[in-house]
Amino acid sequence: VTVSVLYWGFPRGGAGRTTEAAAHIETRTSPHPTHTMEGLNVYEFSPYWHCYCEENVYRFLEKMAVEPPAAPEGSGPKSYDLYSAFVTSYSATPGNEVAPGEWQSAVPVVMGPKVSDIVYWDYHCVAVVKETTKPAPGAKGETTVKWWVVDYDTKLGKGEFVTPMPLELYFGVTLSAAGKNPVALLEARVRFVKAVEFLAKFRSDRRHMYLRPVIKDARYKQMPAAQLNNPVNFQHPPPKTPRMQGPSPVVAALKGGTSKAAAKEALLAHLASKEDNNKHLNNVAEFLNTQNTSVCKSDLVGIKEIGKWVKEH
Repeated sequence: VTVSVLYWGFPRGGAGRTTEAAAHIETRTSPHPTHTMEGLNVYEFSPYWHCYCEENVYRFLEKMAVEPPAAPEGSGPKSYDLYSAFVTSYSATPGNEVAPGEWQSAVPVVMGPKVSDIVYWDYHCVAVVKETTKPAPGAKGETTVKWWVVDYDTKLGKGEFVTPMPLELYFGVTLSAAGKNPVALLEARVRFVKAVEFLAKFRSDRRHMYLRPVIKDARYKQMPAAQLNNPVNFQHPPPKTPRMQGPSPVVAALKGGTSKAAAKEALLAHLASKEDNNKHLNNVAEFLNTQNTSVCKSDLVGIKEIGKWVKEH
């Protein structure tokens, strides 16, 4: 099934995961469309930018908050609990995190079926969805719960798997190498953050993706936003949507303070805006820290404790 890459009318930016996959910037193929979350085609659901995993998750959760997948015909009502999850081994005394892009972390992550697909990333961010389905009105049955992970960077979807993947399967495969690595097993953590916390408090001016000459120039904070967002200043082209410098427009809907329709309208206006302030707020490192943080309410979980965390939620 070949799908368009338009996200509510906004084209995706960035580069492909590999040279071979570069053509997927224009179109993507879902080899197992029936494996998607109750009919959700993640490839056209939200935007993807290479090397901006936290923004991919941010935009995915925004849309899930205001326009989640409709329940299939004959199915009971569905509800979704949304999370972001940061995989990291970076550790620092809270409040003394180093500048973004200078943290030391290396977790072996299995991104595909080949031995060469083990990647030592400084961190990775994915979306986690708890899908609850109640029996259809008048029908007998029990409420069912399924956990999913959405990761646009994995190559597992090219073969046996496709995103979204069942949570147990996803983490069982992607962190299998870390589970066999004594250092990673001891140091690696997954920080689960509820979407309402993540979308309200996460800040990124994308400085961790600037080229070194830019980030080392003390004047970059005085640069006009248009210049800062110029692709030539980045290791990889930045997303074409606004930087995350304040609460997402959908936070009010997640808190029950406004309707999903109103939040969606506000979100669309925000995404379409070409204006970008010159703020330079960035707390990425605090979300990655494997020590406690006061930035957001979250759960730090060892890679062998993920199953236990799921049972408790």
